[in-house]
Amino acid sequence: MSQQSFLNTHPMSRAFLANHLVQLADLISNQGDVFLQSHNVDLPSRAVSLVLFIGEKGAVSTADIAKALGQSHQITTHWVETLIKTGQVERIPDPADKRRKLLKLTDAGRLQFERLQKALTNANAIFAQLDEELGFNLLACLNAASEALRIRALIQRDQDLAKSS
Repeated sequence: MSQQSFLNTHPMSRAFLANHLVQLADLISNQGDVFLQSHNVDLPSRAVSLVLFIGEKGAVSTADIAKALGQSHQITTHWVETLIKTGQVERIPDPADKRRKLLKLTDAGRLQFERLQKALTNANAIFAQLDEELGFNLLACLNAASEALRIRALIQRDQDLAKSS
C-alpha cells in the first residue's frame, strides 16, 4: 500500500492536510508542465508567476518579486537564476541606484510571456470548470482556510480543544 493511500484512508487523515496539499500542488505542477508545453510555453510551471509578474510590471528586483508573490527570497532567487540561465530574464542596472540590479524579460522571455497569457486564460477557465465539478470554489476555500489559521493558529486551537475536553 502506498503512503498516499495509507494517509488518504487513515482515520486521522485530516491531521495530514499539509501532506495532501503538497501532493495536490505537485499534481497540478506536473500536469501544468504538460499543459504549458501544449501551449508552446517553455517555462517550468513553478516559474510562471515570476514571468507573469515581470511581464506585467517591467523591470523589478528579486525582492519585489518575492514580496509580491509571498515567496521566500531564497526560492525566488532559485527561479530567477533558472530563468536567467534559460535566457528568459536578464539583469540590468537600476537607474535610480547603481548598486542594485533589476530583472527584465529578454526578447525570448517576452515571447514566452505572450504565450503564457493565452495559456493562463485557459487555465483560469479550466479551474473554474473544476470548481463547478467539485461544487465549491477551491481557491476561495484555500484562502478561507489560510485566513482562519492566521487568525487562530493550530496551537491555539489545540489549547482550546484541551480546555473543552
